[in-house]
Amino acid sequence: MRFYTNSKIANIILFLTLLFSLYKLAPKDFSSKNEPVKRRFNVAQSNREATAKLDLVEKELSKSSDLAVLQQPNVEAIEELQWWQNMTFDPEIVTKHCHYNLDIRHWAPGKNLKACCPPNTSTLIRSGNWEGNLQSIVFNSLFPLVSPNAAFIDIGGLIGVYTLSAARLGRKVFTFEPFWTFEYIKSALIVNGLTDKVYLYKVALLDSTHCAILTTPDKGPEFGRMVVKEDRNCSNLHKQVKVAILDQLLPTFRREKIQQAVIKIDIEGSEAKAILGGSKLLQEIDIPFIQMEVDKTLKKLNENGTQEKKLVEKFLEMMKQLNYVASPMSKDWKTKRLNMEDVSHWPADVLWHKKSAF
Repeated sequence: MRFYTNSKIANIILFLTLLFSLYKLAPKDFSSKNEPVKRRFNVAQSNREATAKLDLVEKELSKSSDLAVLQQPNVEAIEELQWWQNMTFDPEIVTKHCHYNLDIRHWAPGKNLKACCPPNTSTLIRSGNWEGNLQSIVFNSLFPLVSPNAAFIDIGGLIGVYTLSAARLGRKVFTFEPFWTFEYIKSALIVNGLTDKVYLYKVALLDSTHCAILTTPDKGPEFGRMVVKEDRNCSNLHKQVKVAILDQLLPTFRREKIQQAVIKIDIEGSEAKAILGGSKLLQEIDIPFIQMEVDKTLKKLNENGTQEKKLVEKFLEMMKQLNYVASPMSKDWKTKRLNMEDVSHWPADVLWHKKSAF
């Protein structure tokens, strides 16, 4: 029999203590067959509880009316189209539909522009321009009141008459047009040598980046009356259009050091949604003037209990909070005010302007 001295016994005890400590620190394989059933049940239960809490948070967030503005924007739509000038263009449009002279002598004397017009655009061909009276107010009355470096945002470019004039006047322009007329704007920019002045986006602007589809009127001409409608289920893939929010311009404005802009918006009843999607832009960038077609938007206030009515009410409240007032889109806009508490008698086109704009 071997006998151990006290020192040897102490060393053995120390060694066993270290082994036990290492065992306690070692990671456990809870998937092992030797794992107690109770422990497996507790881990699974904890995972289920954590998942349930996350689901509850997401459900509550989805109820928030501000979620559309606060969610992470889908910048892919805009980034994909920023370099549109590298894309191919339709030579048939350029050769057959871009020979119309735009009448811009009232705000750009001595300058000339060619418009690219789809078939059946008789109003433009007959009068020499489109909404010439409104353009005159924008370019003769509003532009002199802003910085020479102020940009122009054209939401609902159609065939680009506002875009072309603003670019010819030396402004940096940001144009949004989700429909097939996008090709006519693109061709007109090429013909007039203005591709370096315009960011052209083939996207629709709404209050969030959910799916949307293109609809056309049941009766009457399609041109100029195309509408974007939400498609929450993303089910009509063949009619879908790309959607962005106005706030997605902020990275570009910051990079280009743009501090001021004028907005023109005419998108067949979706104006409130588009501006709501630009709440951050309106707070960070000086936007002293917004020309807006409002007749179709304000009609939604008669749709009691609908989400559309709530969005228009939210839009009007936001404009008040941002210190905007409204005037008729006319030459005497400086002296006339529209009643913000009763919009039922507003004209079809209004001018939103900051109280400190002049």
